[in-house]
Amino acid sequence: MRNSDRASSSSSSSTDSETELHTCLSLSRRQRFQKLSKERRECRETFATLRRLVNAQEGLTQLELLQKIIDYISELQAVLNRNDRDMKEDKENYETVQLLANHSRNCAAVSLNSKEFQRELRRING
Repeated sequence: MRNSDRASSSSSSSTDSETELHTCLSLSRRQRFQKLSKERRECRETFATLRRLVNAQEGLTQLELLQKIIDYISELQAVLNRNDRDMKEDKENYETVQLLANHSRNCAAVSLNSKEFQRELRRING
């Protein structure tokens, strides 16, 4: 091969490599851009959903919206805590009612036994 052919061949392979590298970089940039675009879109959709859930105005900044979301979650937690406390009180009240019902039955049984005992005493003494 002559020097000019080598130079031409070398130049063309160098250009091919540069083109290939440029194509790879473009693909990489495009993929990165698409990924970032997708993440931004998902973020916007999530904030829109959260905005609806907490009934927030459109003009709020993301920081203000996040504060409203935190406040909303705190309110929900307080409701859950109250419900847990109420359920515990209801359970305690139910147990108290059960104890009173059992005590009442026991008293009735003792009362019956007492009457029978008095009858038996009268019969024996009588």
